[in-house]
Amino acid sequence: MAALAEPVCEAAISNDGESGEAGTMLAAVHLYRARTAMRSGLAYEPFLLEALTAVEEALTREPELGEAWFRRANIHRFLSFAAMDDDRSPEQAVAAGRAAIERAVASDPENWRYLNTAANLELDLAEWQLNEGRPAYDALDAAIGHLSRAANLSGNDPSPVTNLAIAHSIKVDALLEAEQPIEDALDAALETYALAEAMGPNDSFVFNSRGVLLLHVAQAGFRTGGDFSEALARAEADARKAAELTPDDPVRHYNVGAVMRFSAEARRVSDRPWQDAARQAREAFEASLALRPGDADTLIMLARLRLMAADAALADGAPVGEMLEQASVLLDQVDREEFKDLTLTRGELDLLAALAADDPCGALRDRGFAPPEATPGPLSVRRETLEKRYEQLGCGDR
Repeated sequence: MAALAEPVCEAAISNDGESGEAGTMLAAVHLYRARTAMRSGLAYEPFLLEALTAVEEALTREPELGEAWFRRANIHRFLSFAAMDDDRSPEQAVAAGRAAIERAVASDPENWRYLNTAANLELDLAEWQLNEGRPAYDALDAAIGHLSRAANLSGNDPSPVTNLAIAHSIKVDALLEAEQPIEDALDAALETYALAEAMGPNDSFVFNSRGVLLLHVAQAGFRTGGDFSEALARAEADARKAAELTPDDPVRHYNVGAVMRFSAEARRVSDRPWQDAARQAREAFEASLALRPGDADTLIMLARLRLMAADAALADGAPVGEMLEQASVLLDQVDREEFKDLTLTRGELDLLAALAADDPCGALRDRGFAPPEATPGPLSVRRETLEKRYEQLGCGDR
């Protein structure tokens, strides 16, 4: 379709006089090609540069054309993705995108699509800032402001409402990471999710996203000794509803597994029956893996379930060799050696194998055990636990 549209647009440009509409359409064609290439894992920046050339020509012809500024903002948004793919800062591309979308909004302040793109630029920047360990509240608040306006203008279209809920969720996660109060942000997120659910009662994405948010809230409550039972129950209900609505989506099953694995862990720590929750987690992860074979996250989660069972068996004096071997086989299928969770899970496997050995310290030396470097976020809790258990063995310097 894009190949057919390009010559039509170019012919229109040559006959377009002072209008920039044909050039804007050509930019949209190149942007479509860039999206397609990116989703296929191919080089997409050349298409973005062609799109930028086309839209700049359109704006030369018609400097106040809102759609052209809108396309230009989206081109710069994708250029920010290209920068991040190359481990470069996206800030310059985001700044150019902001300037473009401001011109689009000025041309049509009631166009919610323009406001939605303005918010997407801020959300992309915020996620990059958070990954870099930087504060992202300014970008998140800007996104929330744009999306609040867009939601009021969009009529029956749920897109900006759903995006607003996502923005609030990201802010909750940022506050959790910084160990700051989340009540206001969480209330805003849940209120917006309720509105999104009312607008799209069969939207799997809404249930999935809210379930992930509530799982994060439950996990934070568990780490800090707070009451997390309600958040966990709601997370499970949402995750299961999402999987029911889109049973062919591996991510939905994975998230059911994540909720149930955490439920099993929380139950085991508090000396409550946990095996049934672990079984449900395993079944969900296996369903996800069947739909997405070889997925690293899912393989690691299945391995961690085996390690949870091995840890419990070890405490009871039961044999653990088979469970540890199963975990090892799963981890050997992960081909991303730089994956932080893989390194940490291998360390947990090594420690459990050593604890089951006659000479734990010798077993650790033989396995080349070394706890991974400090890791931010929830992984830091696991790393600290691993370090503490190692120190309790009294094996001396690593």
